[in-house]
Amino acid sequence: MRPEMSLNSSIAHLFIITMTTSNRKLTDNETVTQKIFDKPQRRFVAGTTKRSVISDPEVSINDRLEELSNLVAMMKDTKTKIETIKDSFMDDLQAALDDSEDRPMITHNMDKNMRVFLQVRKTYKYSDKLVEKRTRIKNLQADLKAAEEKAVRESKASLIKEDYSVVFKG
Repeated sequence: MRPEMSLNSSIAHLFIITMTTSNRKLTDNETVTQKIFDKPQRRFVAGTTKRSVISDPEVSINDRLEELSNLVAMMKDTKTKIETIKDSFMDDLQAALDDSEDRPMITHNMDKNMRVFLQVRKTYKYSDKLVEKRTRIKNLQADLKAAEEKAVRESKASLIKEDYSVVFKG
């Protein structure tokens, strides 16, 4: 890694390198390089009067799924490394907090935009009256959600929008 590259740019560089390399086995046949969102490879069957097209989506789908799986594994590994590096700053930041700094921060010597700081989240214990009020509000929210689901089941609600997303598990 070059010293002038930040962590984010090195992750992006690694991502680009991974995206441009191929995991395919070498064959004697001439292959067409595919990008992630290309349509499946098409082959023309010779010897027929009518040109029929046979689509071979399995190769394309398997390649894309394998590449997606590799990238997800790399992201998990990268997230673990990021958390390890961030945790290495904890002792220094807590020491600065003990020295009565309001919001302790460590910055890079050359690039002042690179910094880590300590975020403090506080948890309080509330009176029984406030806890009871929170419980009532949660119950009202659950009742509202159940009423909305019932309206959908009984077709009393009108569909405004339907969103689609691709979910990968692998």
